Amino acid sequence: IDHFNDEPLPVSSPFWALDNLIITPHTGGETRKYEENVIDILWQNLQRLWNNQSDLVNQVI
Repeated sequence: IDHFNDEPLPVSSPFWALDNLIITPHTGGETRKYEENVIDILWQNLQRLWNNQSDLVNQVI
């Protein structure tokens, strides 16, 4: 898990004691290709906006 309602996760949180849980920072899933992928998605979405398309890639609503 890389996100909790209360951050930073308090030392007293019971999550720290779970053996079946891996706690990572928000960058825990970032890979070497992350920045390249983000730039590609940004470029695709800019092109879609310029063409008056509303179906954006990875759009979060």
